[in-house]
Amino acid sequence: MEERILDDDESRGIKLKRTKEGGTDAVDALAEGEEGEATEEEIYLDLPEEEYDEDLVGLTPTQLKEELERRERAARAAHEESERLKASADEKLAEEKFADAELLYAQALVCDAGSEAAAEGLWTARTKNFTDAEAVFAEGAAEELAGSDTARALVVEKMGKNLNTLRDLYAKEEAEIAPAFEEEQETRREAFAANKRYYLVRFAAFLLAAVLFAIGIAVSGSFLLRTQSNLPVILMGVFGGLTLVAIVIAIVYSRKLYVASSLYGANEKLSSTETGARIAFLRERLYALALVFGETKNEEREESAESEENKEDEA
Repeated sequence: MEERILDDDESRGIKLKRTKEGGTDAVDALAEGEEGEATEEEIYLDLPEEEYDEDLVGLTPTQLKEELERRERAARAAHEESERLKASADEKLAEEKFADAELLYAQALVCDAGSEAAAEGLWTARTKNFTDAEAVFAEGAAEELAGSDTARALVVEKMGKNLNTLRDLYAKEEAEIAPAFEEEQETRREAFAANKRYYLVRFAAFLLAAVLFAIGIAVSGSFLLRTQSNLPVILMGVFGGLTLVAIVIAIVYSRKLYVASSLYGANEKLSSTETGARIAFLRERLYALALVFGETKNEEREESAESEENKEDEA
């Protein structure tokens, strides 16, 4: 009977010790101070860590065997279906029916995500046999391409020269128009920020005044039962009128503050002007090309997008 002990955090070594009688003893390689009779031969086996699968927990040996066999059959069927779809896609590609071929290659990859041949075929069809660079800039295309080293290498090999030319053109244009735009944006930012502060201070002042006048109403009302004078009633009327006026003015300034805040936030977005939209377009394309050439990663894009969102939220 064989006993197997595995550590949860890392794989462990098992020593199989051949005894004089011809049998074997299993000994934990990490245990210290083992006692017993010296053996004539030791064999060290390094058992790799197994991938944890929650679906297999609690299964009996028979159920485990059946589940593994079922998975093997499913994987084999998926691979066969992928090969069938790929064969059909190859025919469409040979006929230069690129749209049909792209769809079939995509279906083949759904069946077998690890098929390098299907990935290569997909990008061959998507780029119309590597003649259409626009396919690289489609939404999500660069990220998808960056996830397949084989397909990315093929695209760089076939279209690298053309893509490098485009990158140089985009970088040159971005360098020409971005500095002037950012200077103008900074100038507008200062003006919009001052306008925003102006309305914010006045809104806060009148809102605070409304609160204080409301407190005056409450204090005046507390004297109604303590005195025979009409002064508390008069004060309540005065404070009530002042509260109403302060609330109305605060509402007016709140609307102006909203407009000022919207203008300030719009100025932070590149899409707020035609030049800014062009810069955003160029930077999107430069980032896509960086992904294609393996010079950046999707995580960097996510961090950049999150940073932009935070700026907009602060605005």
